[in-house]
Amino acid sequence: MEENKELEQRVRGIENDCLNGKLHPILAAEEIDRAIGGITRVEYKPGLKFKIDNHTKRVGLDFKGYTNRQTERLYDLAIATYMKAQSGEIHLSKGLSSKHYMQGIRDAYTRMQATLATSY
Repeated sequence: MEENKELEQRVRGIENDCLNGKLHPILAAEEIDRAIGGITRVEYKPGLKFKIDNHTKRVGLDFKGYTNRQTERLYDLAIATYMKAQSGEIHLSKGLSSKHYMQGIRDAYTRMQATLATSY
């Protein structure tokens, strides 16, 4: 139980670094992946949930009360973690969903990859 609490704190710290612009979303997804022992599933719906799973654990992330810029970074983090897992569902907007609009998710991830070499 204590191990899960430490894991949640670590993952939330990575999330906060990403949302505050200290860590690129793709790098944050890689750090989260290492921290939980491999992302296997991601669920994200704006204002409702953001959960990241591995084969034995689930970490719920914060998803409310952010500035517009932080919300954009949260969307990017959801996309980056989803692309790492390739499983689950993310719904960012009506035209940006892993269920019906996967090309939009891929395009957003490609744009993020292009910014990886520059400051985020």
